[in-house]
Amino acid sequence: MELGPYYIDYNSRLGEDFSEYKFDDQGVPFSRLHYQPNWKYNPITVCQYGLYHFNKYLRTASQKSKILFLNQANWLVKNASPGPNKSLIWSYLFDIEYYQIKAPWISGMAQGQALSVLLRAHQLTGEKKYLTTARLVWRIFNVESKMGGIISKFPDGSPVIEEYPLTSGISGVLNGFIFAVFGIYDFSLYSEEKAAQEKFTQFINSLKANLNRYDNGFWSYYDLFTPLRLTSKTYHRLHLEQLKALYNITGDEFFQDYYLRWHKYSTSNKCNLQWFLQKLWQKIANKSPILYKQIIDAIRIFLHGNVWGLMNLGSKGEGVVILPSAKLANAQNIFLGNHTLVNRSVYLWAGKKSKIVIGDYCGVSPGTFIISSNHGVKAGQKWRYQEYDEADIIIGNDVWIGAYSIILPGVRIGDGAIIAAGAVVNKEVKPNTIVGGVPAKKIGERK
Repeated sequence: MELGPYYIDYNSRLGEDFSEYKFDDQGVPFSRLHYQPNWKYNPITVCQYGLYHFNKYLRTASQKSKILFLNQANWLVKNASPGPNKSLIWSYLFDIEYYQIKAPWISGMAQGQALSVLLRAHQLTGEKKYLTTARLVWRIFNVESKMGGIISKFPDGSPVIEEYPLTSGISGVLNGFIFAVFGIYDFSLYSEEKAAQEKFTQFINSLKANLNRYDNGFWSYYDLFTPLRLTSKTYHRLHLEQLKALYNITGDEFFQDYYLRWHKYSTSNKCNLQWFLQKLWQKIANKSPILYKQIIDAIRIFLHGNVWGLMNLGSKGEGVVILPSAKLANAQNIFLGNHTLVNRSVYLWAGKKSKIVIGDYCGVSPGTFIISSNHGVKAGQKWRYQEYDEADIIIGNDVWIGAYSIILPGVRIGDGAIIAAGAVVNKEVKPNTIVGGVPAKKIGERK
């Protein structure tokens, strides 16, 4: 069966536009691999550059792109060397300290993408060398990492193709696994061999059984190596493109569902802030765990009560001022009128089923608690395990609430009222009334 365009169109948003490489006289790129000082050929970069030009050739009929694509395929044929199980491979000749990999090693991602290049080169030219090389490359996909190959296992025993194979354990780089699966798919289509089709199905089922391991609830993980690392934003976008491609290839809504979920992460302000905090952990935790904990605790307290709240307010009028140390709980049920001031260390605690509504030109002084949800206190039941008692709090316009006051669930405060400092308000306050004390009682009127 004929192969179409490659499944990923490489560009700068996906971290690869090929602008930072040097090229030999055949247009084959050199790169600096894993911070190595010298420019070297990287089989993965060679494959991706070839696939970039294959797609460009299909779109534009550019003969230059056709030549550059075939030059990458020719480099692969020329530089393949014998590997395990009578395969052909491209070896990496440097260590990777992070994964504790010693040279030489084979990348399953490189092997898979080489299949995608070589099979398209054969389709384009009919030259036997490309198909012969591809068939020998295929043989490495039967060799486990512990035997010098590229196949490891997830904790459930399902197979994973390793971009960075370990002799024991799993690195489990997700994008590398999926790129390799694209190569398996190409070989199964092009060869029409039943064994190849069964292997593709095996890897798809493995992905479906283990994709949840890469989902932390607000972002995707790059790999499964300890400690787990969130992807960069670029790699998260790449995961999205790969999931779309898997859905297009298989028609399985499982991959579409994951695409939609992870896309939602990337567009959520809350998820992006959580991503930032977690990436901060990755940068400084190992260098100074105590400092990290102090910083992150302070940031979380601030974000939980203030930033999340500001982002999710039910409504906020013009000219509202909320000072940084104020805390807002269930902010979607908090509604603030125009030109209202919420001062330092104020706590607005709306319930999940109850609202706090504050009108225009109000002032909420420092240390005030306004609570529309409180613990139940029925006799015979432990208070911690009772349902919350909830009732809306409605505060009118031009109300001044003095410092360290407490407004309890169900209270209505009329326009122009003043709450004296330290008052505990548990019942309605009429317009223009001044109340104070515990519990609050009328102590005057505005005239």
